[in-house]
Amino acid sequence: NDTLLSIDSSNAGVWYRRGAIFLQSGDTVSSITALKKAVESAPMFAEPLLQLSAVYANQLKPEALTIADKIINLAEEPRVASQARFIKGLYYSNMNDKAKAIEQFDECIKNDYTFLEAYIEKGLLLYDQQNYAEALKVFERAIQVSNTFAEAYYQCGRCQEALGNKAEATLYYKKALGMDKNFTAAKDALGRLK
Repeated sequence: NDTLLSIDSSNAGVWYRRGAIFLQSGDTVSSITALKKAVESAPMFAEPLLQLSAVYANQLKPEALTIADKIINLAEEPRVASQARFIKGLYYSNMNDKAKAIEQFDECIKNDYTFLEAYIEKGLLLYDQQNYAEALKVFERAIQVSNTFAEAYYQCGRCQEALGNKAEATLYYKKALGMDKNFTAAKDALGRLK
């Protein structure tokens, strides 16, 4: 990456990769600097904007919303706008504004019904509010979208368990394990229900 930057220091793609590398290594400050350079070099390049917005959302910085709104307004592809709405949902969730978070996850799903992470985040918010029946419906919709999505089966199991339906919970946990043999949380849940 450094070699490529020494050849072309204005290459947005290289700055974006550099930001991603720093982020993976846990260096958020350097990641933000690199992502900002990518955005300076190519203001319409969605990926560094999305990554920067996500970092800010995790840091509870309102800049996350500003960047996400910019992406939504500029996005040519529905999936990119959905990613920005998802990030807005995460920001509101991190800020403990559950109603706005759910609203953004709903918009994300409406814009792209295959955005599985939005179902999970929305369902988890409902679960945390002890609205287990509604959370179950959301997770079941995720299964309808992708019947091999182990996380959704697991979350359905949690909802059924919280509702006192141990037999149904067991079935969902077993299905989660059927999709992912290494799903530790599902294994633990089955052990707990025995």
